[in-house]
Amino acid sequence: MKKHTIITMIEWIVVIFLIWLFIHADIFPTGSRTPEKAHQLSEQGFHYGPSNVVRKVTVPFDKDQVIFLGTYKDWFSADMVQKKRGGWFPSGGVAGIKIDRSKALSYSWESINSKDSYFMTYKIFGYVTDEQITRIELTMKEKDTDNLTTITQDIKSDRMFLFIFKGDYAGNPMKSLRGMDQAGKVRYEEQLY
Repeated sequence: MKKHTIITMIEWIVVIFLIWLFIHADIFPTGSRTPEKAHQLSEQGFHYGPSNVVRKVTVPFDKDQVIFLGTYKDWFSADMVQKKRGGWFPSGGVAGIKIDRSKALSYSWESINSKDSYFMTYKIFGYVTDEQITRIELTMKEKDTDNLTTITQDIKSDRMFLFIFKGDYAGNPMKSLRGMDQAGKVRYEEQLY
């Protein structure tokens, strides 16, 4: 065999090995093709669920972030997945929060870096156990003016709520969370910060 033929064979073996390595070793992760698949893999990786997804919410100011509100047994979650590098990847919130049936509502919150790192995506989410609560109010402090702003959300049949907003790294803007009944009476209130 000629030296040139041996070198060519070695080159082809190296190329085939690199192709095999690229496909099987997941050196360059491509993510999932759909947000639903990324959510499913996120739960499997955390040994949680599968949850009953009650709502799929695309983040209004970033179409590359999707939140899955779900319940699993006596737990609720708001799992976020992000699209980056062409695929969907788990981002945060897959851990379930225990529903405390002795309270009017159970909630949690989380802030996650945006993919461009110029702002944080905040989410406050929860499960309402008090059947009298029909609306949730979240009061926040505006960054530049220190004025208080209240945003509201009606409770649907799934008994869950989700507030999503954009913030910076300067601190948590959330001030209070209230659960209101049909007549506007406060049935639950908690100061957040």
